This record gives sequence, structure tokens and C-alpha cells, in this order.
Amino acid sequence: MTKLDRLNTFMTERLMAAVKEIIITVGRTVREYEEETERIRSENKRLKEMLRDSGCFNEQTNAADSKMTKLQVINTFLTERLMATLNEIMDMIGGTVLQYEKELDSVQKDNEYLRRRLKEIEKLVESNGTLTLLRK
Repeated sequence: MTKLDRLNTFMTERLMAAVKEIIITVGRTVREYEEETERIRSENKRLKEMLRDSGCFNEQTNAADSKMTKLQVINTFLTERLMATLNEIMDMIGGTVLQYEKELDSVQKDNEYLRRRLKEIEKLVESNGTLTLLRK
């Protein structure tokens, strides 16, 4: 596994942990709202029954009941945004890491070349008996 792969895995794991924490926190808050909403709906139902019994109520259905819950909407939105952000971050990091990997490869090749050249020169100097002058 390359350094970029490890970095990608690390960033993905950390961001997903953050996403989960955010979703849990938002989920608790939304559940509180949903519980309060349900309590009020129950009260509304009781009030509607009282009004219906008195003959003063014409029932209407609530189309919002068939829609996604707020928690589902928030969950979907956060997941999409965080994944888009993660992809942007990984693209930026990936490009930077790739540049460093290329630079490192180039520097390593230069280093290997310079070491070979130095050995060649040392052999040449040893054969001429002037090794001590180059090492000082």
C-alpha cells in the first residue's frame, strides 16, 4: 500500500467518523423535534375528534406525512456534502503527495547516480594513489 493509499484510508476513516458523530448529534436533535411534533400531532388529533364530535371540523389530510423525515433529509444532505468535500480534499492531497513522490524518486535517482560517480572517482584515485587528497 502506497503512502497515498494509507493517507487516503486515514482521511476517509477520520472524516467518516466525524460524519457519524455529526449524524448522531443531528439525529438526536431531530428526534427531539420529531417527538415534540408527534406529541403535538396527538394533541391535534384529540382536538380534531372533539371538533368533529361537535360538528365543526372538516378533515384534511396532511401531504407532508408522506415525505422524508427531517433526519433523513439532513442525513442525505450531510453525507453528500461531506463525501464531496472528502473527494476534493483527497484530490488536493493526492496531487500534492504525487508531486512529492515524483520529487523523491528524482532525488533518489540523483543520489544513486552521484554515489556511482563518487565510487568511480574513488577507484580512479586509488589506482593513482591520491585517495587521501580527495577524502580530506
